[in-house]
Amino acid sequence: MINEIIKFKEVRSTQDAARRLVGKKKELAVIALSQKMGRGRHGRHWYSPSGGLYVSLVLFPKSRPETLPLLACLAVIKTLEQYGCSQASILWPNDVLVDQRKICGILSEQYKSAYICGIGLNVNIEEFSGTEPNATSMLLDRKQKFDLESVAVSLIDKFNTLYLEYAGQGLEIRQAYHYIGGIGEPVEIITSRNRETGIVHGIDDDWAILIRDEHGVIRRYRYGEVKKLRW
Repeated sequence: MINEIIKFKEVRSTQDAARRLVGKKKELAVIALSQKMGRGRHGRHWYSPSGGLYVSLVLFPKSRPETLPLLACLAVIKTLEQYGCSQASILWPNDVLVDQRKICGILSEQYKSAYICGIGLNVNIEEFSGTEPNATSMLLDRKQKFDLESVAVSLIDKFNTLYLEYAGQGLEIRQAYHYIGGIGEPVEIITSRNRETGIVHGIDDDWAILIRDEHGVIRRYRYGEVKKLRW
């Protein structure tokens, strides 16, 4: 459970800052208002100007660390709903969309004995670079600015609630099922070994995606990147 929050005005990356704190053996949050070298999955650059909220959670889960992106996505969605953002959905495995536009990305990495879960949430960003054509923010969605500290407190509080449930009786996937975008729709899933197309059948309790191929066989993918074939 996150009981300590360490704040920075700007860092190279909250993920890097969080790594330096793993030795404390405490579950905590690192928050920055901007990042010089923010990154997403597969080392991709994450646009991190002022107006966004950049959080990395240092966690020591006792089981099923692969579900941490699900907890983070749900915490983000519950925060967005609190502030009036509607039509939020999850693009497996780590993006949160609002009205089919990307508002948040999640990056979960193992480092030594810890798992560091990074959350980049577009809060008060008014404009995006040309490399982010499908991005949005809470400001653009709601036509108003938000207090970043209040949003951060809400996000961590909601994550803590889910994390405690996850550590206790376990988080049931049905809590997230109706937020999963693309169920019943054609997608391409890209893994380190190949590319496959199929129909999204659902998600299992280990946060693996289930894809029905052209022969009707349901295949399970724990890792990969999903690209929607129809928007």
